[in-house]
Amino acid sequence: MSVSAEDAAGITDLTIHLEGAVRRDTVIQSDYAPRVDWSEASFISRDARLEDSIVILATVRDGFGKVSQARRVLRVTDTTPPGLQVRVDTIHHGGIDELYFPMVFYPGEVVRIHVKATDNHSLARLGFRMLGGGDSIITSAAADSADFEYAVPPGTNTPNAYVEAYAVDSIGRRTFTRVWAVAMDGTFRPVQALSPYEDPLHEYDQQGGYAFDAKRDRLYFTSFTNELQSVSLSPFAEYQRYRYPTQARGVDLTASGDTVVVLLVGRPNLLLLWDAATGPVTVDTIAVTLLGDCDGWDMQVAANGRAFVTGWSPVGCPTVEVDLRTRTQRTRAIPFALRNLVVSGDHSVIVAWNQSEALIYRSATDVISSVKPLFPAPTTAELSSAGPALDHSGATIVIRGRVYDGDLNSSRGLEPDPSFVPPSPALSADGKTVFLGSWPGYVRGNTETGALAERIILPRVPWRMFAHPDGQRMVVFGWRWIGVVDLR
Repeated sequence: MSVSAEDAAGITDLTIHLEGAVRRDTVIQSDYAPRVDWSEASFISRDARLEDSIVILATVRDGFGKVSQARRVLRVTDTTPPGLQVRVDTIHHGGIDELYFPMVFYPGEVVRIHVKATDNHSLARLGFRMLGGGDSIITSAAADSADFEYAVPPGTNTPNAYVEAYAVDSIGRRTFTRVWAVAMDGTFRPVQALSPYEDPLHEYDQQGGYAFDAKRDRLYFTSFTNELQSVSLSPFAEYQRYRYPTQARGVDLTASGDTVVVLLVGRPNLLLLWDAATGPVTVDTIAVTLLGDCDGWDMQVAANGRAFVTGWSPVGCPTVEVDLRTRTQRTRAIPFALRNLVVSGDHSVIVAWNQSEALIYRSATDVISSVKPLFPAPTTAELSSAGPALDHSGATIVIRGRVYDGDLNSSRGLEPDPSFVPPSPALSADGKTVFLGSWPGYVRGNTETGALAERIILPRVPWRMFAHPDGQRMVVFGWRWIGVVDLR
């Protein structure tokens, strides 16, 4: 608090009288000074109540004896908001990976919320809001707590199902605290999983990365290390790991399913061929010399027995075709930018692609199509790198959320919930059922009608999916794990 007085004739005395929440009298005498100032910091009594007043009455006398007064009223107010704590009980779901799903709720589940608040004077209300609903209690205590329950409404599906707790004190000051939560609507399916694996398998979004052995119900996959790994799908178990002196970049089988082909990065890059029935007891080696100083990038085998090998270097690389029977090789007119390859189940079609373009190679005619533009990639990085999914014959192709025919003509769009970060799509062997990634699972849809029929929730986050030709299983690649989902 401060008071200033000025007078041309000089000031002889200044009196400050305080009353109300602070009581004090102060007299300052002066020898005709033209200006007198007073200031003081005063502690308000603990007994003071909100809206109590402090009256300041200043009286000044000048050198001629004239008296002037000024009066000011201050109000006691509260500038401290309430203190607030909130705790939300988690609900344990069988098989849920709590690392990725720390606060997940499904429609119909009851969320239990615990709110505790304090105030330096008194509270008025404390409560919560969630998904457009909420509840609160009225209180006048300086400290209070409340327990609430909230049922997640049917059909709720959002990554922003946060719980917002709040407290209001007696003069209306508010404090808010949020607990982030996710609400998911869909059918929950467990995953039979094997883990851990050394490298994140979601990198396969940009390459083939795996090969299915239909004769032995076995899956081979590379993980950008010196290992080729394999798992048996019947029963589901780790089968074998094969170590090499350099990085195993790609793997495929011949159309007959009799020979495993592995791409090793090096100088030169190598193709290793061995009998799928007996394993790598005897290995044939083909040096892909036409790749030159490029690192092997991707490899797929066509039904005519020719392996297509792409490479990478800062200055570009050719696509090399290697005849696995004659060991001869030649370069093919596939642009360097389209170095990612995916093959159909019968190996009759290979798609070479990037984020904006793709082309088709048909083994029956040995013809490479012209480059076709793709629909623009979404801004979500994980979705934009999601590779194509082909049916068994290559007649239907799904790239991201869009269906293309076997000539890469777009026929229709299929859009899952865009709120979630999705993995790559998968396609049934007959091309009629599409499985579109929709974090943390997928949406099952119909490629002919564009209708999305069912949303599946998985207990672990998938990055790449492969629909088994039997129509009853889905193989799912995740971060450091691989699993099988029962589709029945």
